[in-house]
Amino acid sequence: MGALFRIIWRLIMVTIGFYLAGLVAGLTLFVGNRILPLQSSFPARTPEELLLRMAREFDRLGAFTADYALPMASFAAGYWLIFAILTEILSVRSILIHLTAGGAVGYAAFLNTFGNVPGAMKPAIAAGIAGALVYWIVAGHGAGLFRRKPATEAPAGPTPSAIRHRRPSR
Repeated sequence: MGALFRIIWRLIMVTIGFYLAGLVAGLTLFVGNRILPLQSSFPARTPEELLLRMAREFDRLGAFTADYALPMASFAAGYWLIFAILTEILSVRSILIHLTAGGAVGYAAFLNTFGNVPGAMKPAIAAGIAGALVYWIVAGHGAGLFRRKPATEAPAGPTPSAIRHRRPSR
């Protein structure tokens, strides 16, 4: 029963990690493509003006998600799922491997969805890395735990009380 519980627990953690990683990656794409360019292309005269522009952009979050983030996510989901399965089977827990794979998946998803657009690739790679970091925090650092065998008990031997009460041999 213990092994089955560990497998179910890992499936739950991988699912939660995958979902949260997608949310963070989508928000990173949004901030990288819509919010950060506001500051550089139209410098705000006051902080209130910048906040108003950012609020207007967040009103467009749904349209951005449908037009930009979902096509990339649909491509990236399959590759990240393969990566998650491999890391669970091989017990790969390295944060560096997860971040590298996240950046590579973000890069490949952007190229597949939009082609090579100069200057627009950085937010996609950053989104992949941010999503991979969240996935690693939730599920990746414990990859392969379902394969762990329970610790074996110490070999049976005489207990201290049995040693004290032993009669000396003559």
